Amino acid sequence: MKSREMYSNKSGMVDKPPSNLVIQTQLENSFDNRWAEIKIEGKNIPSRSNHVAIVFAEKLYIHGGYDVDRGILGDFYEMDMTASEQEFVWTKLNNLCDGKEIKLKSHTAVSHKETMYLFGGERGTSLGNNILYKYDFIAKTWNSVAPSNDVPKLDSHSAVAIDGKMYVYGGYMCEEAENMRDILSFDFETSKWEVVYKAGSRASEPEGRSSFAMTEADGKLLVFGGTNGEKTLNDLWTFDVKAKEWQRVDNKDTPEVVVLSLSPVVATP
Repeated sequence: MKSREMYSNKSGMVDKPPSNLVIQTQLENSFDNRWAEIKIEGKNIPSRSNHVAIVFAEKLYIHGGYDVDRGILGDFYEMDMTASEQEFVWTKLNNLCDGKEIKLKSHTAVSHKETMYLFGGERGTSLGNNILYKYDFIAKTWNSVAPSNDVPKLDSHSAVAIDGKMYVYGGYMCEEAENMRDILSFDFETSKWEVVYKAGSRASEPEGRSSFAMTEADGKLLVFGGTNGEKTLNDLWTFDVKAKEWQRVDNKDTPEVVVLSLSPVVATP
């Protein structure tokens, strides 16, 4: 007779649980729910805020940002997160596009296939811009997409990638001197911009905001917090990119939050 598979726990030997429970147990044993600072080998990168971060092929990338003493930064770094014996080292990368340094803060970064896309942000004395930069992770080269007249100059906005498109929402429009309430999309294959949602199309929609957090879940945008220029916000909204509808999520007991560093870390296989 075939023997039953057994494993031990605090109460002794018991039947082997389903594989998903084994995985869950392993995960619970692997993480202790505590923060741990990564120890950097060699020289650390300069301190900064309002930068972007993204993960591709198990490497962490940091671009731009702002330093009180140095102003808007024009540097670009990577770190291999699979380093042996926890020896994490920063490597400075090429940050020139058409011979010019890409200096940005309060911009966004998303990835699609083997390319990172930087959009908007403050550069120099300009409060915002509508230039889209493309970085090839493999070739380690930069290119830019010509700005569209239909896309406002933005900073302090948010962006996520869903099904081959980058969705951009919110942020401060420097030329209009107000926060954007429309939702824009950029098609990675056709390099075309589109207004996905025009503000005022529905009775229920969020007010314009900047310096907020946005991420994606199940094909929907999730927007939380930020500022409308007069006060901080703590409302939570979802936007269905297919149905093109906003829905507010009840979160009455959540404190008001302003997000000062904007860029979700996106892991790409």
